[in-house]
Amino acid sequence: EKLQNELKLYRDNDALAIGYATVNGERAVYHTYVKDPEIVRLRHSASLYRLQNEEEGTNTKNLIGIANRGLHFEEMKYFKKMGKKTYDWGGAGNEEEVVPITAFKKSFGGTPVSYCNFVQVNGMVARIFKMLTGLLR
Repeated sequence: EKLQNELKLYRDNDALAIGYATVNGERAVYHTYVKDPEIVRLRHSASLYRLQNEEEGTNTKNLIGIANRGLHFEEMKYFKKMGKKTYDWGGAGNEEEVVPITAFKKSFGGTPVSYCNFVQVNGMVARIFKMLTGLLR
């Protein structure tokens, strides 16, 4: 429900873009983006890749992977045509499970940028946290 509300908020402010790719006639890859007049940032990337089991064969997994990469490429061209100056992959990491994804993102070149993400917490929870960490004097 929270994700649905978030996406509706972006949509209602003309800040949402959604792309998808099909494999064997079925929607198999989805990407959501948050955008402003100059920047587009990947928010979510989801596919049926991890739902495929060995009985369905690696061929389908390979096709889904190809579809995902192709979708990124087509979206980049689309956003460039729309005048976007920055295509932000929405993050990278060094954890073992995301190393291949990070390598894929880096293969396109570009300039890495570090952002600081945070959630603001007010009220009793914030006071308890500050007290526990010694920040409240």
